[in-house]
Amino acid sequence: MKHAKDTNFEEIKSIFKQHKEWFGFIRTDYIQRTLMNNAEKFNYKSLFNVKHISNNLSILEDDVVITYSINRRAHKIGDVNTFKGDCILHQIGSKNRNGSASRMLQKFFEEHKRVFLSVQKNNDIAKKFYERNNMKLVGNTSFSKGTMPGDVYFYDGVDGIFE
Repeated sequence: MKHAKDTNFEEIKSIFKQHKEWFGFIRTDYIQRTLMNNAEKFNYKSLFNVKHISNNLSILEDDVVITYSINRRAHKIGDVNTFKGDCILHQIGSKNRNGSASRMLQKFFEEHKRVFLSVQKNNDIAKKFYERNNMKLVGNTSFSKGTMPGDVYFYDGVDGIFE
């Protein structure tokens, strides 16, 4: 998959802005940080200098942006345990409604076998998308200090079993 570079900043920002109903919380410094992390991990230069620390990476391919991280230690997402090495998918957004998001998610699953994500409980479009792409509802979480309910989804390309 093609990890994004500084030159992709405006395109990524545009895709998130296009879907501001669900990605309104995404800040430009978050996008810049993912680009910096890509540069550090894949050994190329970034002109961005963002102070906050994160491990999130970003992919931009076929007009689809994916942000994710790999657990450095076990932790919980709501009532679900995740483990060191698990992939946490943070966002997936597509410029077009042409099947590209599903294609890119399937390609992402080829590289990451245990993938978790959390989604707002009222985001029926996203939840149907995840279910169509072989993700299973495995738990509950919340956002905004417990005021907004959410669901936790899981994909395991190895055996399809949630443990």
